[in-house]
Amino acid sequence: ARKPWEESRKEAEAAAKSQGPHAAVSSPRKDDMLSTNTDVLKKYEQVERTRLGRLFATSLNQRLDEVALEKKQVETEAKHRVLIASKKDALSKQIAEEVRLAKIRLEAVQKRGQEHSLAEQERAHQKWLQVEENARKLEENRQRRKVERKLEAEQRQERRAKQLADSEQYHAEKRAELQKKSQLIDEMHLRMHSKKARMQETRKRFWAKLSREKEVVGELFETYIHTGKLHRPWGAVDLDGDAIPTVFEVATVESSPQARLIKSYGGMRPPELDE
Repeated sequence: ARKPWEESRKEAEAAAKSQGPHAAVSSPRKDDMLSTNTDVLKKYEQVERTRLGRLFATSLNQRLDEVALEKKQVETEAKHRVLIASKKDALSKQIAEEVRLAKIRLEAVQKRGQEHSLAEQERAHQKWLQVEENARKLEENRQRRKVERKLEAEQRQERRAKQLADSEQYHAEKRAELQKKSQLIDEMHLRMHSKKARMQETRKRFWAKLSREKEVVGELFETYIHTGKLHRPWGAVDLDGDAIPTVFEVATVESSPQARLIKSYGGMRPPELDE
């Protein structure tokens, strides 16, 4: 088997010619010198071998890296497949368990729903019975209140009739009492009028007697009043507006028949209606 650098020796020589230190100036003599100089050729061959060896090593390392990467990728894919398979298995088991639990819950819900429906039916039946019982009680109460209202109306009518009878008797008694009071008031008025008439008669007699006595003592009073010996800080006045002598004034008069008359009638005053 030929080595890789031997296969591309011509390209390496061409590259060495073009990239050498004397590649800028090219002549047939220099080309001949390069072709005939064994040391230079060996040198360039060694350099080329080193470069190609490095290139091969680099490509080999790259290939090894690629192979390792591919192997790692294959292993990773295998691990992934195993992991995915295990996860699928676990997920399938979890799903199966959830489905089983969901079925159990559904059965429980259906069972509870059946029980609930039965309980609802029972409650509805009991409620209907309660409604019927309430309706029956309401009807009984209505009939009872109707009878009670009728009895109350009859009792009110009886009480009203009794009250009317009692009120008639009461008013009759009141009328009799008022008539009696009115009669008493009339009698009292008659007595008052008779008393007033008697008092008027008494007053009339009093003033008549006083007028007679005044004629007797008039001259004496005129004498005392005109001389200034008799002062009247108080005293009564008769119907004519003249002063009536008082007890104090009588005490200043000499003992005489006229003085005795003054003492007897001087301090009197006419009686009032209430007396």
